[in-house]
Amino acid sequence: MTILYYESTDRLAIADEPFFPEDEENIEALHTEKEVLPIDEWKTYYVKVYGEKDIPFLDSGKSFVKKFDGRVFEINFRNFVGLTRIGDVNLQVKNKKISDVLYDSMLGYITEKHADLIFSFNTPVGLEYRKDSPGRDILYLQYLFLKKYLIDGKPDLDEVTGLILSRLHRKIVSETRKCSIDEIDHLDAGLLLSLFSDPGRMVKLGADHPLISSSVARTVYAGTGEYYFPSEAEKIQKYHSFDTNENRFIKHFLEEILKKLKSIETALGSESGTWLNPEIAKNIRNLKQKTLYFLSNPMWNDVGQMSFVPGHSTVLQRREGYRHLFRLHALLNLVTRYQFTMKDFQNLIEIKDVPTLFEYWCFFLVKDVLDLKLKTKGFEIIVSPSETEQVVQQGIRITYEGGIALLYNAGYGGSTGLSLNSDSAETYDYKTSESYSHPLRPDVVIEKDGGKKLILDAKYKGKKEAPGFYGDEEGGTIVGYKEEDLDKMHTYRDAIKDVFGAFALYPGEKTNIFPPHLAESPFQGVGAVALKPIAGNKAKPRHMDNLKKIIDAFLETA
Repeated sequence: MTILYYESTDRLAIADEPFFPEDEENIEALHTEKEVLPIDEWKTYYVKVYGEKDIPFLDSGKSFVKKFDGRVFEINFRNFVGLTRIGDVNLQVKNKKISDVLYDSMLGYITEKHADLIFSFNTPVGLEYRKDSPGRDILYLQYLFLKKYLIDGKPDLDEVTGLILSRLHRKIVSETRKCSIDEIDHLDAGLLLSLFSDPGRMVKLGADHPLISSSVARTVYAGTGEYYFPSEAEKIQKYHSFDTNENRFIKHFLEEILKKLKSIETALGSESGTWLNPEIAKNIRNLKQKTLYFLSNPMWNDVGQMSFVPGHSTVLQRREGYRHLFRLHALLNLVTRYQFTMKDFQNLIEIKDVPTLFEYWCFFLVKDVLDLKLKTKGFEIIVSPSETEQVVQQGIRITYEGGIALLYNAGYGGSTGLSLNSDSAETYDYKTSESYSHPLRPDVVIEKDGGKKLILDAKYKGKKEAPGFYGDEEGGTIVGYKEEDLDKMHTYRDAIKDVFGAFALYPGEKTNIFPPHLAESPFQGVGAVALKPIAGNKAKPRHMDNLKKIIDAFLETA
């Protein structure tokens, strides 16, 4: 047994076996202190809490945490990657199949694609649905957008603020104020009329007054025989002001960002009894500091409070810096308004859930293929009740020209079946549905008018080279697919009506397609399609070519 870490504040120890010394004092000599403790994704580790303090991570209810007697916990981070924290112990979960850099690249890609999809949505009033944790998914998604557009994006928050300050929107303000006649620097017809409209404001100039020589005094003298002159005048002052509707919006939105960051910090942090990836804490702290620094600029002291969003302003829509924040504001507002999340984003950012990320990534890659071929006609949210959970299941249906539709997370209802368990008279009364057996929910489906379907189901698993399998303690890189996933594709193709083909998308190297008897196309049937991520938010070119061939073959069928 090896004690990997001991943390004295929370009084917890981490080891590679479940046997811990009873005497806590003996542990300190058995470990080497590390700033970050490296953890292998597929290895099992054990945590012993000696004190009475509750550790939110260990009580989070996550599937990778199991509790035993004596305040001993088992943890196994299968398929996760990145930083997390147990109490005050920082852990670095190492994943041999995907690096942190590649994960973040994929996450940035699906965040951007998700944003584009939200901007394209046109959900009617009354079709809003919440999942089992109202608002929580929204905060996770808002964090991803803030990170994408203010930290990882180009321009980032520093560059956006620089663009705004370099071309601050301003307006010319004209003010009229009363002043002595000596302060007047110019006269016009309107001003002269106002000066002489009130005789009570006129005074008689002395013989030696310097204004006697002015043209106004001589004009008055010619008509009255006396040197009368106005005692006071009105002066028009013009100056530049930063108090514009656009700057009021920027100031308001920056203040709203600070409030959102606080809400996210509360929802994801220890205050809510959950646990927090230290990367999130660092990013939130970074954004708060930069936002506060920008708001500390003295020019904001002259900017008033926003009373309305100037949505039709060409400055907000086009000027660099302004338009970036305006787009982010619209995005965050739409997320809250439509309550549209395809799944819970929590695991994508708290601790990086690679299978969930891969599922999203596959969906958006398929959408990219269709977007290049066909014109989008509309979007709608698919809502179907879960038969096993009291949760509203949400999916997406995107319709294209030519009667083509792309579905994500669509459910195909099950049938009643024929029961032969009764001794009563036989009655062959049963009802069929989209699936002739139990309900099925493939990840991605392309449908054609008439009901023909192409099923593409994401599977972040597979085999490595013989003799070992992916997922064993020795780890390894995914090369081939698992036969059990091929069997699942047979299930989809057999049970769901009118399926052209059902293919598992997996991050391996080998693509195999098995056409059925009397196949009309070599791309019909079942199979496994390699779709391995590479840098730049893409899949390997050869893998993408194979995916396009399968989609093309389906679109070309009658």
